[in-house]
Amino acid sequence: MIEIRPNCVQNIKQNLSKQKFAVLNDKAISTTPPTGPVFQKINNKQEMSNVLKFFLNSFNHSAENAGTSGKKHSFEKKFEGFTQRVWAYLEKLQIHSKNTVVEVVKDKDKLLGCYSLSLNKNLAYINFLAVDPKIKNSKTTVSTLLNMAQRISEQAKSKNINIISWTTDRRNSKAYRLFDKFPAYKHSSHFSDVDFYVNISDFDETLKKYM
Repeated sequence: MIEIRPNCVQNIKQNLSKQKFAVLNDKAISTTPPTGPVFQKINNKQEMSNVLKFFLNSFNHSAENAGTSGKKHSFEKKFEGFTQRVWAYLEKLQIHSKNTVVEVVKDKDKLLGCYSLSLNKNLAYINFLAVDPKIKNSKTTVSTLLNMAQRISEQAKSKNINIISWTTDRRNSKAYRLFDKFPAYKHSSHFSDVDFYVNISDFDETLKKYM
């Protein structure tokens, strides 16, 4: 969904270590209100509905032919819209699952990004991840993406999980180029979807190149 430009990364590489986002309601910050972006866990269906709308808006805005805004015939767009509604309904059912974590990144009242992670035995699967299209290709985008990736790694390691996985639509070229930076095993599942599997140590090493 997002393209990270090398020069953008280099410009902020030395400062990202000082920009680790706080976690809302974390004991360490319970007495000191955070001043920058924070992670906030999503706990109810209404909040989840808003997150899913945010994700689909970001996806369709940036995903070229993979989203409903791509160059398609009317029937294809209607079918894509239907499949997205079914997907969103199924994702909403996961909000009370003990194995699923959904968090957003907020800066005051502004929603910057979101992710959903399923933690199952030896596999942490990223259900979705997105940032606000309005901050595309900015320092805030890079900082938000890297903080979410680091947070996903922390969540996986807290459950002693060794593999992180996700699925990317090959037609979404910008997202595919971003995720292809990880030394992952790739498997084509169906249509244009590609499944990625990466060892968590390799995931962390890749993050260090940018953090």
